[in-house]
Amino acid sequence: MCGLDGLSLSEERGFEIRTANWSDAELDQFLHVMRLVTLEKEPASYPKVSKILYNRFPFENVQGFIAECNQAYAHGEASIYMQVRIDEQPLFDQSILKLWLNGIEYHADPKKEMLWKQLEASISAPSARALVLAQLHSKTLALLNLDYIAAQVISGEEYA
Repeated sequence: MCGLDGLSLSEERGFEIRTANWSDAELDQFLHVMRLVTLEKEPASYPKVSKILYNRFPFENVQGFIAECNQAYAHGEASIYMQVRIDEQPLFDQSILKLWLNGIEYHADPKKEMLWKQLEASISAPSARALVLAQLHSKTLALLNLDYIAAQVISGEEYA
């Protein structure tokens, strides 16, 4: 999975967001595998592990790196650099992923489904899906970054 491949604005296509595309089956499998680290009540959830690492390493550079990982995890990598809004809705924000998960993917919340359909009407269904894929990519990247920090601690190697 990769993050954003591009953003464009044109008269003929409007606002377009591009990422690599996954099939529905691949996306379902990915979401299933990621449940143990994305669901906040799980013992090894990303937020819990991130908090432990942040609190145990009082070094400005490590805590800054973890804070950036947390921003990417919660709102997507793009949110570190920019924000785009449609009316009051930020596009690079965890609310987009939650809207999709609760309105379309897992739960059939009619209000959230309606809001998702409005988003698709505003930016196109492929662009709305690209936002979801970019968010999931960012969660994965943040998770891999925390894994790297933990692996360095476990290895016990010292760096000069």
